[in-house]
Amino acid sequence: MAFDRTRDDVRSTGPQAAARASGLSALETAVGLPFDVVEPEHSAPVHADGDPFRALRSAMLPALRSGPCLVAFSGGLDSSLVLAAATSAARDEGLRPPLPVTLRFRASGATEEQEYQERVVAHLGLTDWDIVTLEDDLDLVGPVAQRHLLRHGVLFPSNCHAMVPLIERARGGTLMTGHGGDHLMCLWPGAHLAEVLARRVAARPRDGLRLAAALAPRAVRRTWLGYARPPVPRPWLTPDAAVAYRRTTIDLATRRARTWASWLDEQPRLRRLRVGVETYDRLGADHGARVQHPLLDRGFVASLGRLGGRWGAGDRNRILATIAGEALPAALVARTTKAIFDAAFVTPTSLTFAERWDGRGLDTEVVDPERVRAAWTDANPYPAALLLQAAWLADHG
Repeated sequence: MAFDRTRDDVRSTGPQAAARASGLSALETAVGLPFDVVEPEHSAPVHADGDPFRALRSAMLPALRSGPCLVAFSGGLDSSLVLAAATSAARDEGLRPPLPVTLRFRASGATEEQEYQERVVAHLGLTDWDIVTLEDDLDLVGPVAQRHLLRHGVLFPSNCHAMVPLIERARGGTLMTGHGGDHLMCLWPGAHLAEVLARRVAARPRDGLRLAAALAPRAVRRTWLGYARPPVPRPWLTPDAAVAYRRTTIDLATRRARTWASWLDEQPRLRRLRVGVETYDRLGADHGARVQHPLLDRGFVASLGRLGGRWGAGDRNRILATIAGEALPAALVARTTKAIFDAAFVTPTSLTFAERWDGRGLDTEVVDPERVRAAWTDANPYPAALLLQAAWLADHG
């Protein structure tokens, strides 16, 4: 069987149509995310401000001026940067400060996250803060997810419904998110070699081989990536689908830009991020709110690229320290952990469905149903989460 790697089979109808996420092919749905296709940009080039924090503030001003402005705030690096920039911009312009809105889960006991959140809010001098406390409402097939599954079908990312309680509070205004921060500041595959070439870190064994592979023709790089950085396995794929997944992932990786500024320029055009933006636009429209992702603003991205030039601006913590300075507490800027709320999305609701599922509703040319079921009860079910939602929708839609 031949597989289209992106959108060629998106408009399919019939019994298998529900087995794929909106805007994704059957194979992308099965592996849990869109492939890293860089889509064309038809807009005019943007000016690269020499100060990324100033560029980020500028990107936020229209939302701050147009009505209530909320920030989805977890206490992580990305959402803290967005909150700090929005607060700074509002104060300088004499505007109402943004309202941080935070999800907390009664059963999680995430004390460390609360401490970071409280430090940031206190550092910024904000007096209003909306904290939304939930039980198990955000399960992958729980009550909040069910509403958008029945209205829109399966959407990427699988945990997008977590934004709904926040979007509801932004009715008539804007909710800002940190969407895209991971891609901009910690997923550049050339980061280590760039640090070595910029003489900021010592070389590791085999870095010479890695450099040679990075500079080699695409055919050589395909072979190297298949050996040194193969795709994360998806054991529930059928043999043909697994081959297509591996080939497509490696082929697309060899097409990506290799210098920092060029690689950054691709990020707002990355299909994985654009599909997510489209999803949040849909959810925002459902509740009369705009959802903005200022870290994906082309002006900010261009400014970040100018800051790092060819070899980048260092790791995520160094980038944040450079662009935010004293706008955030030092303990947050130095943070090396990431906010994780996995338990909120996988509760007895989804586990019970997985156990009782009759094996129908998924495309058996792409996935093995019993292996999918095993993945849903695994310690990390997220790569197969879109399939879980597709199976639930086929059963209840």
